[in-house]
Amino acid sequence: EKIRTGPDTISFNTVLSAWSNVGGKNAAQRAEEVLKLMEKVTGLGSGVIVDRKSYTSVIKCWQRSGLDDVSHEVIDLMNRMMEQCKQGNTDAIPDIVTYNAALQAFALTKGGSDDKRHAFQLAQVIFKDMDEAPNIYPDKFTYRLMMDICSNLVENSNERESLAKNFFEQCCVDGRLDENILMAFQAAAPDSYRLEVGTNKIDDLPVEWTRNVKRWVPPKGRSNYRSYNASNYQNEQNKKGKAKKKRHRQKQQ
Repeated sequence: EKIRTGPDTISFNTVLSAWSNVGGKNAAQRAEEVLKLMEKVTGLGSGVIVDRKSYTSVIKCWQRSGLDDVSHEVIDLMNRMMEQCKQGNTDAIPDIVTYNAALQAFALTKGGSDDKRHAFQLAQVIFKDMDEAPNIYPDKFTYRLMMDICSNLVENSNERESLAKNFFEQCCVDGRLDENILMAFQAAAPDSYRLEVGTNKIDDLPVEWTRNVKRWVPPKGRSNYRSYNASNYQNEQNKKGKAKKKRHRQKQQ
């Protein structure tokens, strides 16, 4: 029996994690090179399997690259994860950390109006996919990011108020509300904040709004892998996922 002496998945992921902490465009490009090598040798008996940690680290690299708009790079990485899943690589199934990393990258978009609109549409796609995926639920960080996304990417004040209010209401239904989300909601939609919260503090609000703040559900497998495209956001529906999420929320109430 041969003894493998080359780098394994852990070795590659350690390198990618290090690049994700460096920041800058060069680090992101170098991380992409490492990731593509992992994709190339996955399944060839090399002992290397590209996994969710690999992709998440590279998403964080682009997130911290300092570029004005990395939505194309991030959505490309998410699509490559889905392609790995379609090929049977269950180690590449995205988890809540992956989704939140992608959302944070979108939230930091600094381009023009068209760039921001496109990034917001992609953020909606990612949030919807997460919300409908079995055994993956938006957490308090997700909702904070969606508030930041509304603040930073939606230029029309009426639209921003409406969207932020919708995310706030879903957050309350899910029981994920915390102080940080309240502050982000106030920044994104001050008028709605006054109507929904007023002068109340977090302890004065309905207890069911915060009941799941410390709860965490580990990710599991899924079967509805698909490519991400902002243009099909309104058309794609996942009835099974929505029904499952609805039953989960009813049990929590």
